[in-house]
Amino acid sequence: MVKFCPECGESLSSQDFKFCPECGFKMEEKFNDEISSVQEEKKDSFSIYNLGERFEQVVEEIFQAKGYKTSRRQRLKGESGTINEIDVLAEKGASTIAVECKNLSSPVGQSLIRDFIQKLYELKIRKGYFASNSELTTGASRLAEQNNITVWTKDNCTCLARYAYKSN
Repeated sequence: MVKFCPECGESLSSQDFKFCPECGFKMEEKFNDEISSVQEEKKDSFSIYNLGERFEQVVEEIFQAKGYKTSRRQRLKGESGTINEIDVLAEKGASTIAVECKNLSSPVGQSLIRDFIQKLYELKIRKGYFASNSELTTGASRLAEQNNITVWTKDNCTCLARYAYKSN
C-alpha cells in the first residue's frame, strides 16, 4: 500500500520513515502504520487543481506573447449583479477577450459552452475563447461556432504555445 506524508503529501514507499524525505516532517508511529484515504484524495485533488492552474497559465502566456495584457481568475460583476469568474482576461487596445479554461478528461458538453456564453453576455464581452485539454461534443462545437467563440483544444494550445514562445 502507498503511504503519504501528512504534511506535504509526498508518496512514501512501504519502508518505515522517521522523517519525510521530501519535507523533513517528523513521522509519528501512527502515520507509518495507517493510511488515510482522506490524505490520498487530498493529494489527488491537489494534483488535479495544479494541472488546471498550469493550463490557465499556459493559455495566459500565449496571449502575453502576442502582446496582450492579461489577468487570471478575475471576478467581475455582471449586468444582473451576479459575480462571474473569468479564467483569463486578455486586453490589447480596445479589444477584450475572455477565456474559459477547462482541464477535463471527458469531452466538453453544451452546458459548459452555454454557461460561458451567459458569462460573456452578462459581462458585455464580445469575444470569447474556450480552451480545453479535451475535445468538444458535436453539439458543443456547433454552439461555440454559432456564438463566435474560438475553441482551442489541447493540440491547438500546444501548437500556439510553441509558436508564441518561438516568436519571443
